[in-house]
Order: sequence, then C-alpha cells, then structure tokens
Amino acid sequence: MGIESGSTNRWRTARERDRLKARYTIQNRLLSHVNDNTKNDDVCNNTTTTSKFISVDELNIILQYLQKVIKNDISSFSVVALSRHGYLLNVPLPNVEDYKYKSCSQAKNAELSSDDNSSKYEKVLSSLSIMLSTIIPYSTQAIKLEATNQPAGLALSKFGVDYTTTRLIPYMEHLKQYKQRQLTIIEYASLLGRHGIVGQLLLGGIDPTMNDSNTQASRKVLSLLHSLGEDKTTSCNKIPLSIWSYIIRAVIEMRMNGLLDRTTATDDLGEEGSDIAYCSICNTKQEHTLEFGSPCHHTYCESCMWFHLVEQLSSQNVGLERNIVTCPICNEEFQGFKCQHQNEQKIGAHLDISMAEEKSNDTIMLSIEIRQQRKRESLDKFMKLPLTSSDLIKSSKKKKRNKDLAYGTWQAALQPFIETQQSREVRLDRFFKALMSSPHLVAAYLEAGIHVDTWNVYGQSPLYLACWKGSCVVVKLLLDYGADTKITANGGSSCYSIAKRHSRNDVLDLLERYAGKNDSLNTLHINKAITVNNSHNCQVSVLIDSSKDHPGAGSYIVDNAITEEELCYLDSLWKSLPIVDTCDEVDEQYTGATVSKNEHRPSRRYFCDAEEEIQQMLKGCVQAARKVSIKECNSESSSTASSTVVKDSPSSVFKHIRFLTYEKPGGVLPPHVDLCRVEDASGVRSTHTFILYLTDCDHGGGTALLESLKDPQVIAVAQPKRGRAIIFPHGCPHSGLEVSVVPKVLLRGEVIL
Repeated sequence: MGIESGSTNRWRTARERDRLKARYTIQNRLLSHVNDNTKNDDVCNNTTTTSKFISVDELNIILQYLQKVIKNDISSFSVVALSRHGYLLNVPLPNVEDYKYKSCSQAKNAELSSDDNSSKYEKVLSSLSIMLSTIIPYSTQAIKLEATNQPAGLALSKFGVDYTTTRLIPYMEHLKQYKQRQLTIIEYASLLGRHGIVGQLLLGGIDPTMNDSNTQASRKVLSLLHSLGEDKTTSCNKIPLSIWSYIIRAVIEMRMNGLLDRTTATDDLGEEGSDIAYCSICNTKQEHTLEFGSPCHHTYCESCMWFHLVEQLSSQNVGLERNIVTCPICNEEFQGFKCQHQNEQKIGAHLDISMAEEKSNDTIMLSIEIRQQRKRESLDKFMKLPLTSSDLIKSSKKKKRNKDLAYGTWQAALQPFIETQQSREVRLDRFFKALMSSPHLVAAYLEAGIHVDTWNVYGQSPLYLACWKGSCVVVKLLLDYGADTKITANGGSSCYSIAKRHSRNDVLDLLERYAGKNDSLNTLHINKAITVNNSHNCQVSVLIDSSKDHPGAGSYIVDNAITEEELCYLDSLWKSLPIVDTCDEVDEQYTGATVSKNEHRPSRRYFCDAEEEIQQMLKGCVQAARKVSIKECNSESSSTASSTVVKDSPSSVFKHIRFLTYEKPGGVLPPHVDLCRVEDASGVRSTHTFILYLTDCDHGGGTALLESLKDPQVIAVAQPKRGRAIIFPHGCPHSGLEVSVVPKVLLRGEVIL
C-alpha cells in the first residue's frame, strides 16, 4: 500500500498476517477455478477421485478434522488451516475398505518400510473406519468394536433413532455401495448439525456442490459465495453463513430423497442402485437426480438445483419470511428440513420488498400517514440504543452466542446479525453499507430501528445513496419508511438530480409517485453553468524522477491545472460546504508524531462528486501528468511502458474529495504517508495523492516531500499557488510546512496515474 518497510506496524500480529495470506491464497485458488473454462480442473474440481492413495500423514490430517467435527471445535477450521489442507477436504473422504483390501499391497509398497510405519498406518485406518462407521450405535457390534464415538452415535443423541436408522446410516451405506464414495467433509459436518463448521469450511474455499457432471454449477456457487464474478455486490459478506448452511443441508436432504425416498415411476429408474433418470428441467440423462420432497416430489439434476439457488440468493424480490429454498419447477417452499428457532422475533412482518403496483393518489395520501408512523416507530427504537459501543459495553452483559445456526429465511437469519449491533454508531455504519448490497438487510434495519433521514460526512442521506447506486427495491423500502426526498447532499445535489444524471428512470418514477411532482427536478445545487476545458495548457514539472529509488518516485507539479472559471466554481463549492466538526484524520496514517488537536489544525469540508463534474475538470490535469510519466517510462524501458500505465478513464479521479482550510497562521501537518482509497463497486485502488491549491502562499505552507519518516529530510517542496496541483504516490513520506499566509485552501483527493 505504498508504506515503506519499517515505517509502520503494518501487520499487528503474526496471526493476522497469516490469516490475510491464507485468504489471499484461497481467493486466488478459487479465482483460477472460476475463470477456468476447461472441464478438467484440478484446483477445485469435485470430479477428483479418491482412488489414488494418500500418505499416512495426510490420512491422519483428515482423521483429526473428523474428530474436530465430532467435538464441534470450530476454531480448528480456520482459514489458515484450510488454505493448507483444502486439497484434502475438497474431495470425498477416503474409503477405508480400499486401503484395507483392494490395494493393500500397493499401499504398503508405497508407504510402509518398517513395522512402526505399518502399525501407524493400521492405527489411522482403524480410527478412520470408526469415524465413518455405519454400525448402529450402542449395538452389540458397536460396543464390541468400541465404536461409541462414531457419527451415528452423535446423530442419535441430537436427532433421534428414526433419523439415524432410516436416513443417515442408509444414505452413507448407499454412497459406499453404489456411488463408490464416502461423505464429503461438508456433508459430514452438516448431517451432524455442525453448521458453524460448515460456514468455516465455506470460507476456507471448500466447494459444497459435489457436482460430478457439470463444473459450471460449482463456478456459479463459488462466484456468488466469494464475490468472484462481475457482480460483487452480493457475497458471503452480505448473505449470512447461516443461510448457506441451511441451503447445503437442504440439498443433502434432497440427495437423500433421491436415493432413499424415490417416488417417481419405476420406469425412470435403471437397474437396482443405478438411479439413471432424466432431469425434468434440462432433460439430460443423469446418474443421480435430486427429489424435492413434500409436497411436490419433483425430480431434477443437482446442477439445475444449484443454478436455481444462486438465482434465488441473487434476487432482491424475495420476501423476508419466505423460505430461500424452493422447488426449481413449481416454486414450492422446502419443508423437508426444519430448524428450531429459540426466542425468534418477527422481523419485517409487514414488509414486502417486492415492487408494488401503481397506486392512485388517494392511496398515496393514505400511505403518507402510515409511512410517517413507521418512520417515528423506527426512530424511537433507534434512539433507545446506546450512542457508542463503549456505552454498550458498560450497560450490557456479554451473551453466549450460538454458532450452530442454519436459517432458511432472511427474517430468521438476520435477527442474530441485528442483535449484535446494539449501538447507534455501529448500526448506522452497517446500515449505510447495506444500502448498496442487501435489500433484505435494509428491511431488517428499518424494522429493528434506524434513523432513516440521517446523513454521512458528505451530506448523503440513505435515500440519496440508494437513488445513486442502490437498487430500486431499496429506494422503495426507504420511501415506505417516510424518507425525506428533499434532503440534499453537500453541494446541493438532490435525489432527483443524481437519479437523472445516471439515467435511473425507474427511481425517478418512484420519487414522483411518492413525493409528487411538486419537487420535480429542482435542485439546490450551486450554479453549474461552466464549460469544462481540458484543452488548456497544463505545465508539468517533475518533483521526484520516476527512476529514483524512492517511494515518491513519479511525483509531479502541474501548473495551470484548471482554468480560472473552474477555480471560481470550486471557490463557490467550497464556501457552500458545511465544516465537519472533527479533527480525526481518517485517511492518513501517522507515524513517529502525535497530531496536536489545537486551534491551528485545518478545518475540513467533504464533497462527493457523484455527478462527475469535478472528475471532468481534473481529467486534463491528470492526463498531462500521465503523459510525462509515460515518457519517463519509455526512456527507461519502451517495451514495458504501455503495460505499466493505467489507461485514461473518468474513474482515474476518485469521487470523494476534501477541502482543507488553514484559517490561522502556525498550522502544520506532521510527517506521514497516505493510504489508498478503494472504490466500493469495482474494488479499484487509487495510486496517487492529488492536491490542488485554491489560494497563493508567497512563503510557508508548502507541501514537503521527505526522504523517509525516520529521516525527515526535505528533498522537494511544492509551494501553494492558485491553480497548481501536486500529484505524488501514496507511499511518499510528506509533511505540511508551517502556514504563515492565510487562508490556505486546498482540495485533496485520490487519483490513478
């Protein structure tokens, strides 16, 4: 991130470092699988068989994981452990009989060279056979073999005799006899009710599909689960793991139905044990089909079921109380697997997040009272919460958390999530994030209690953000709770203007239907009747040459960055923005100095260029600096220059900017480095800091680029001059020299160079 080695405690602990490395490894492995269009994929493909013998150490690792499942030791299934052992757990568990009988001599030749190794090998196989045993618990044979710790024994105590003897044991035996495979680790955990472990396995990159015939279903599921596809707004961070655990358990139940409770006509089946049939959806021949169960008993292939589930999870028009798992043929709700919800509360009982039909004016007038009542009730619930997390800790006791949860509805799954956010500051922060990702979570927050007309530091209300980047469903939800359409963002941009700017006609129709045409498209935005001129002559000079061995290599000064007309526009914008009452530097990381919160600190005003006007202004300035950078790269290596420079695009200038004002002499900024900004939608990271001076300072107040934070020797200074811009890498150590001429006003943002 541009921070020089040793300048900051980038990794707080070795555990955090290992965890981030493991997540990166898992993400790359899954990404290579999702983007691989070939049929044979040895990265994550479930068609990998277990006929190949693995070492005794690998068998022992698998045994240890099975034992942890029995003990419900969730901590053993960390992303670090799963990044190392995922290749062993992403295939069916080893068939012990193969090791014992079919290829015993081959296994011994490959693995055993001494009596000690032979004894170790036999001991591991014996333990594995117990962990995968289908012997009825507490029978004479089980007691004789001392197999009381087998999974069937745990299932008997949790789910009863009927489930264990008529479902679990016959299913395991059928897999071994006709499918020549054991359970997968994720099936093993799910069938024993270890849903917390199932969630950890999913985070560790384990594929739940077990789709032997079509890896496309696997790719779709993993893309949604880990946000690897083009649409990154829905992922495991937005879909609760308790829902994923429920889905996996439901699919396993359908596998059981297809193998044990087949109700289709006998001519659909082949010879005994060979479930040859045709999928009712894609009409392809399948060795094994799923059966939905009561009430419809429809059959289909596993690929079609996973495609349907991915579509259901991605849909924003699913009711909070409706079961996520439905029949892909008739859309009946799944009833075969029931979850017990203790102390379950109703969430969103009166909410319908599907789009409503057009209403008459009388209905709208009547609904205004209901919306205002909902708004008051939600605000009253919200105001009863402690203000901060510190206040919450002082006033409440820590509750024991149940980690083995599997919920089939959004209503039930979101309840534990909402209950963990019992302070106003945390709930607001999560609410703003949910606006762009999860209509279901937005609905849950509105019902649980939220301030629907609040705003962030950029003056953007929840409704404004939804009109800009959220779904039409979220806009309707907010309007149903009485969200004010007249609240404008910093600078005057309104819900109407942002929707019109981005051609969101469906949102405009909703706004007019709920708020009437009196608001029309009027906006409080300041005068924008200016002409953006990117053809004027920008004068670029190099502060630190790109060939230098320094974090600030590739730093530039751009004079005449924008025209005087554009500078006057920025002056008007700056004066119209409210001053934020905070002295916290949220986007810089200081090292080796303590920021003095005194009267000399700069005041801050925040603006989000959602309508992309300032982006267009600064485009020419950034483009001029980029051309100089290209020339420098060409002088170094013409063959690689084109591949190392980011092509020009409107997103090269990030939308979130700050205006800093030094109103009294003596203000300084200690040595520090900047952090990058990440675009929420695309995940693109900025590379350079951008500063545009709006006032002149004949002496003092310059931006000094330093040798390092440990040795803050000044190597270059950019003196403030109206219309001058300075662009330097985020990792370049710099400081603000003491201000002597006031006011000093500058625009601060991030760009990609």
